[in-house]
Amino acid sequence: MPDLLSIRAHNFVFYKDVAFDFSKPGLSVIRGLNRDANAGSTNGSGKTLLFSLLSEIILDESPDKQPKSKIYKTKKHEPSIGMTVQNGEHVYEITKYLGKKRFVFIRDGKDRKVRGVDYGNKLIQKITGVTDEEEFYSLY
Repeated sequence: MPDLLSIRAHNFVFYKDVAFDFSKPGLSVIRGLNRDANAGSTNGSGKTLLFSLLSEIILDESPDKQPKSKIYKTKKHEPSIGMTVQNGEHVYEITKYLGKKRFVFIRDGKDRKVRGVDYGNKLIQKITGVTDEEEFYSLY
């Protein structure tokens, strides 16, 4: 089972530029805080969006089946999402650019050229070991 080390997003729904670090050993807890709502409210803080972001990267499914116009924050700056995964001795940095549907794969610090969206999606699923929705939700 690969280890998820980090997740990144740029102009993805309401995430402007965020990075979540999961590289420290132990349990990671996701807790939200909505500063625009009543004190202590966690609704709308982005907890579910974090898992939707992972679903978009791994399964190529848009969050909550939303139209692309709601996913992409601006047309001016291409939205991107990414993750860093360690699988065995290899570390993969995967970035998915959503506007043009292209990928950047870096394995152990070296750029790995990926041709085609379908191949890129299959490679992500091979690296993560997740190939369908049922597996995704049972693991994360």
